[in-house]
Amino acid sequence: MSPIDGHTPYRAPFSLSFVWRSAIEAMWRIEHAFERSRAEGKAVDDARLRIFLFLSLFALGFVALGLEATRAALFAHPAAVVVEAPLATAARADLVDREGRLLAADLPHYGLYLDPRDVSKGHEAETRDELLDALPRLSKERLARVMAAGKRDLLIGGLTPQERTLVHDLGRPGVEFEEEPKRVYPLGHSAGHLIGYSGNGGKGLAGAERALDGPIHAAAPGLQAPVAAQGPASGPPANAVALSIDLRVQGALEDELRKAMIANQARAAVGIVTDVQTGEILALSSLPDFDPNAAGQASADATLNRAAASVYEMGSTFKVFTFAMGLDAKVATLSTTVDASNPVSLGGQTIHDYHAVNRVMTLEDVFLHSSNIGAARLGLAAGAPRL
Repeated sequence: MSPIDGHTPYRAPFSLSFVWRSAIEAMWRIEHAFERSRAEGKAVDDARLRIFLFLSLFALGFVALGLEATRAALFAHPAAVVVEAPLATAARADLVDREGRLLAADLPHYGLYLDPRDVSKGHEAETRDELLDALPRLSKERLARVMAAGKRDLLIGGLTPQERTLVHDLGRPGVEFEEEPKRVYPLGHSAGHLIGYSGNGGKGLAGAERALDGPIHAAAPGLQAPVAAQGPASGPPANAVALSIDLRVQGALEDELRKAMIANQARAAVGIVTDVQTGEILALSSLPDFDPNAAGQASADATLNRAAASVYEMGSTFKVFTFAMGLDAKVATLSTTVDASNPVSLGGQTIHDYHAVNRVMTLEDVFLHSSNIGAARLGLAAGAPRL
């Protein structure tokens, strides 16, 4: 356009339509150049022009890609850049006691794979023998099946870093490793029922591992901030879930329970230590117990948490409430006498004494001898509404 009244001529803004028109015009010019070369019998010039055209197109493409990559790296808004990463759903945070002592943790382990197609012909027996020597717990039958199948398959999982190194140093073709997280319980049997265990897929299956499955996953490294649960902990490490138990109290409780089981030739024992001011559980034990590292090998009797999953009749322990009620309501005092020489008939039932003394007793003696008759007479004296 020509200038009007001394003003700068109008220029259309840069646009894709302008680029498209320019490209079409350039293509026509090049095609006309090809036609002139053929008309003049200059085949060499024609070939050179075509080569130059393709080189130019490739160069332009690479330049465009480079410019766009540079622009995205330097000028794109961070919110516009979306990077999708797989979620480590199996990852679990450490479990610690109230003082930060380790109860459970994810440690790196490895799965051992073998691809028989990569094993050199004639070296199958040698490969088999070396693997079995390095890993005595490797099943011979499993190894034989994988070798015969002729395709890559898992030989054994749960290899420690030390076991992986032993196998890796063999330098055998076809032997490969894949990292897999494994839950480890360093205390073994101690607090096993309370801590519980998780499965291979990272899901809590028993104990605190199951009850706090959500917080344990949420506090796993790289996901969210640490989550505290089941009472305060004075110093848990980062990315750990703290329980209210104290391992020192737990150890003392387990020792006393085992001594009591031996002394009384008992089949089982249960103990719970709580903070009566806060209700926090400081220790919990159920015997017989099991090792969470090998929960699948434990018997049903050993995995039964008698402290949380069994129901017990209160029995004589409930007499404590009856005596407390009688004394608090001033129905009787410790020196009040009760006739425990004869059974008591009540509601169609006859109440006897297991350790009968058959005499008149003070309320203090009734408590010391755990007299069913004496406790029943105290309850009758108080009356049903008050009891």
